[in-house]
Amino acid sequence: MALVWAAGWIALTAQVVWGQGVVQTLLGTLSGAAVLVPVLLAWMFPRFGGLVLVGLGVCVKLWADSQTAIVGLAVPGVALGTAFLLLGASAAFQRWRTRRKALKIARTLDRS
Repeated sequence: MALVWAAGWIALTAQVVWGQGVVQTLLGTLSGAAVLVPVLLAWMFPRFGGLVLVGLGVCVKLWADSQTAIVGLAVPGVALGTAFLLLGASAAFQRWRTRRKALKIARTLDRS
């Protein structure tokens, strides 16, 4: 879901700058692609990345002029950020992460 939301954000940014010249179109699309950073951050560090996505959604709400932009960009950002926050705080995720680290250490010890 987070990648779909990021793709929508990039598409909206590209649509806004489309036809303004090659340099402006490229820079606008790349600036829209910057939304992938918080999404990947949320995948790696769910609690911190979730906070970043919630903040990004709130900033979009303050910036957006139309209800469509708010519903399409701000609400999913806040919802995904909240979901990542809950995931990062869940005991099941913490157990999974601990097992993953333990397996990584065991593999390293096996190789040496």
